[in-house]
Amino acid sequence: YEILTCDWSSDVCSSDLKPQTHYVVMLRWSSDDVPVFVSADKHIATGFAKTMTREKAEKFKPFVECSCVEDVIRVWVYKFKNGHLESSQFVMEIEEQ
Repeated sequence: YEILTCDWSSDVCSSDLKPQTHYVVMLRWSSDDVPVFVSADKHIATGFAKTMTREKAEKFKPFVECSCVEDVIRVWVYKFKNGHLESSQFVMEIEEQ
């Protein structure tokens, strides 16, 4: 098989691909982060994060590795671009009821 110059036009370069950005809502107990929601839209992820309640958050407690008892659960939105953490935004704290 011979590669002709015209064949190269059909190749896809990584520079041709759109960057993939995802926003992940994380709940933080002590030092453990648990992802609970993912969206490609920052406003949707932040909106979801703002509706988090203690009752909703406690449903994710089985996924926390620490055996800590936390009075405060912190809600964050992490921005990942092409699989790498680019930034994080603190949303709120959920106090013990």
